[in-house]
Amino acid sequence: MRRGVLIGVFSFFLTVFFTASIVCATTKEEVKEFVNKAVLYCQKVGKEKCLKDFTYSPEWKKGSLYIFAVDMNGVTIAHGGNPKIVGKNVSNLKDKNGKYFIREMINIVKKKGEGWVLYYWFDRVTKKVRPKISFVKKVDDTFFVGCGIYK
Repeated sequence: MRRGVLIGVFSFFLTVFFTASIVCATTKEEVKEFVNKAVLYCQKVGKEKCLKDFTYSPEWKKGSLYIFAVDMNGVTIAHGGNPKIVGKNVSNLKDKNGKYFIREMINIVKKKGEGWVLYYWFDRVTKKVRPKISFVKKVDDTFFVGCGIYK
């Protein structure tokens, strides 16, 4: 009986460990897929609904991932990680190296339609500044959506 309980407890912890590992192991491909899904959603339901949903709906938050949207002037129009910055112009934000990463995002979507931006940003989980890479994609001529992961 005792051995059965120990095996059961051990199996439980292994399951939790491996499940947590899979959930935390987000890849660039998963981020890109999430952003592409968001773009399609905007095209399907319209700008107003998708922006509201990106900010408030749990469907657009996956663990540490969330969708954000910024207009071509640098104003945050949706943010699943921090709704308080919706409506704020973030074009003058700089990372720890002085990089205007929002401006770079805008330039990439204007020139190429989509792309990756690497910058250094505060990670709320580790409480440290870490390298972060975000995939951004233009929805239309007025805004783009994105999502990022820490490296």
